[in-house]
Amino acid sequence: NPLSPSSSPAPSFTPPPGLLKFLELDREKPRTKKMIVVGFGSMVVPSPAAPFFLLFLKAAALLNIKILIQLGWAKLDEGGGSEEEVFRKLADEAEKYAKGVADADLVYPDDDRNGEVGEAWEEVSSDGVGTRALVDGDDKTGDGGIWRAGQDAYRCPPCPHDLLFPLMDGVVHHGVAVTVHTSLKSKVPTWVIPFFGDQPMWGQRMEELGCGPAPISLSSLTLDIVYNRLQKLVNDNEMRARCQKIGRR
Repeated sequence: NPLSPSSSPAPSFTPPPGLLKFLELDREKPRTKKMIVVGFGSMVVPSPAAPFFLLFLKAAALLNIKILIQLGWAKLDEGGGSEEEVFRKLADEAEKYAKGVADADLVYPDDDRNGEVGEAWEEVSSDGVGTRALVDGDDKTGDGGIWRAGQDAYRCPPCPHDLLFPLMDGVVHHGVAVTVHTSLKSKVPTWVIPFFGDQPMWGQRMEELGCGPAPISLSSLTLDIVYNRLQKLVNDNEMRARCQKIGRR
């Protein structure tokens, strides 16, 4: 198991079942989609943070990749509502937005999209092959995260970066030095969105090394920018090869 505590400086960490399921580590078959993690630790994301994270959820849905969100200190809802419910609504909104853009043909087999999952759903691709399996499931994983059958977004509970990052196809964070080091050590392309201090420098350095897209400030983010940066993050083979080379040093 790549998340085995024996391989980490954090031996007390036990990966929750929902995380293993979302990462597809509970199966022998190869992973079905590319995957990224987005998190900004203790940085002060504008509150409520829902519109900010919705940009990433929409972009990931448009790219048809899986996304883990680590909220850190960010709060999705200041109104006292359940963050799990808010996250589920955001993920649904992003999913529906992407489908509207793609004008996809969908089949919803007796599934109440606004309530509990009864039967999961299947997206029909142009060649008639479903890109998501039909699986009965519950909304909640019971481990601090939330995932729904057929959804590609997961509110990730705390997880050591040295275990999580090597499993990703791309990482997005604020560029604090220790997290940049973990990104390089993990050989994973990284997009830095700096907040203050030396973080802009580290974001620029990652770009100069060829290990990530150009950094950009939080206030400058748009859906187009997030989409284009994530697309480069997960699809640029030259960038990935550069990360592999530097990570072996």
